[in-house]
Amino acid sequence: MAITVTDTSLSTNARYVVYSGSTAANDAQTLLLKINDALVNLGWTKYDNAGAAAVLGTADDAKVIMRRTTNDNASSGHYSYLSLRMQHSASTYNFYLTYSAGHTGNTTYGNWINPVYSRSAVFNNASGVLVNPSFTGGGTIWLFDEGNSLVMKFTGTGFTEGEPKSVLYFGEYDKIFGEACDASTGYIHNGVAIDGNELVEGVGAQYYNGPAQTFSTGQNTSGSAYNNMNTRNYVNGTDNTQFALTEYPQTAAGITDSYNYLRHGQTGFGAPIGSTSSNDGSYSYYTRIHLGWLGWVGHIAPSYRTSLSAIISAQDHGGGPQQSHFISGSWSTQTALTKASQQYLPNPSSNQIALYEPVISSGTMNPMTVTSSNHQYYSSIMNNNMTAKKVFAVHGKLLGFRMSLGQPAVSSGGYQFLDTGTIPLDANGYYNASGTPTACWAIPLWTYSGSVSASVCIWVKK
Repeated sequence: MAITVTDTSLSTNARYVVYSGSTAANDAQTLLLKINDALVNLGWTKYDNAGAAAVLGTADDAKVIMRRTTNDNASSGHYSYLSLRMQHSASTYNFYLTYSAGHTGNTTYGNWINPVYSRSAVFNNASGVLVNPSFTGGGTIWLFDEGNSLVMKFTGTGFTEGEPKSVLYFGEYDKIFGEACDASTGYIHNGVAIDGNELVEGVGAQYYNGPAQTFSTGQNTSGSAYNNMNTRNYVNGTDNTQFALTEYPQTAAGITDSYNYLRHGQTGFGAPIGSTSSNDGSYSYYTRIHLGWLGWVGHIAPSYRTSLSAIISAQDHGGGPQQSHFISGSWSTQTALTKASQQYLPNPSSNQIALYEPVISSGTMNPMTVTSSNHQYYSSIMNNNMTAKKVFAVHGKLLGFRMSLGQPAVSSGGYQFLDTGTIPLDANGYYNASGTPTACWAIPLWTYSGSVSASVCIWVKK
C-alpha cells in the first residue's frame, strides 16, 4: 500500500506532516518532498537544483538541501543549511538531517561546510542525525519555526517523548557578546544544534576530562607514598555535550600563552573552525549553558561537571560524588534540595513557570597541548606550549529557545505537548514584562518521575 502523507498548518509558525505506515522503497521520495514543502511554507528555501517537485538522488534514496538567512546575514552574508535524506533500506527508512554553515554547490548532496558534529550520541554521525530507522508504523513530524530557529518534534511508532532524538532544535545564537573571531577578517557562523534529551542530561564533557594526576598525603616507613587520590571523579548526568555548533573559535598559530582566552573581535585570532577539522583538538567537547540565577550548567572545571537534570531532580546517572549547592549527599545517595529548588521554581500547584533563555559557551581556558585531534584532556597544566587552536568563548543567547523548569509536577498532570501559554515578548522574541503578550506552544524536552518529579519544556511562538 502506498504511503499517505499530508502537510497541514497548525498555526502561523507551525506545521505538521502526517504519514501512514509504509515499506515501499519509492515512498521515501514522497515523504521527503512533503517535509520539504512544509519547510518551504515556514520560510525555508529549497537550495538544490532538482526543482520544487523533485529530489537529488533517486526515489528510494531521496535528498534535498534547504537554506535560510542567518540572524546576522545583513553583515555576514551567512546562511544556515539543512540537508535532508530519506533512504529506503531493507523495508525500513533511514532519515538523516545535517545542519551546516554552508554547502558547496547545489547539484551534489553531501558537500557540507562545517556541519554540526560532536562527540555526543546524537551528533556523532558524519552523515547527519539519524532520527529513526523505521517509519513503517506511521507517525507525525511537527515543525515549529520562528525565522532563526526550527524545532522538530517526532511522535508515533519508534519515538518516546523526552528520549534522545524526539525533539531537535536547529537554530542560532544572537552574538550579543560580539564576534568570536578576528572581526577585521570575517564572521563566525552562529548555528546551533540541540537534542532536547542531551541538553538536559548531558554534563557538557566526558566524565574523565581531568588530568591523570595523583596526590600523596604521606609516606610509609619505606618512603613509599600512600593514600593516593586521582583528581578525576564522576558526575551527575550522561556522558554528552549539551549542544553542537557549526563553527568554533580558534587562536592563531602564534598564540602560545596557555592562559590566553578569546577577546571577541581581537586581532590575531584565527578564522572560525568546524568541529570535524583535523586541528579541532576535540575542543568542541566542552559545552555549558548559563541560566541566570542557576549560573553555569555543564562543564565548569575538570572536577566539576553537572547536568540540568541533576539540578532539578534527584536523578543520579553517575553514581559518583557530586558537589553542588543544589544537590546534597555523596556517591549514589543524592537527594535534591527541594528548599533550594523553591528559590528558582514556582510552587508546582500554582501553574506558573520560571522561564529561562540560555546563553551558551564552549571551550576552556585550561591549557591544552595536542598534536592531533586525539589529545589528552587538560594535559600538562603548567605547560606553555599551547598548540591546540581552540579557545574559550561565550557565544550568545539562543534564538527562539524559551525554557521552563517550573511547570507543575508530572504526577499532577504537568504541561503536555501543545499546551498553550501566553508570554510577553519583545521584538526579538525575548521575554519582556512590558512586551507583547504572545501565544506559545509547549514542547516537553524531558521528564522524570522519581523522588522529585520534574520536567523541562520549551515554548515556541504560535
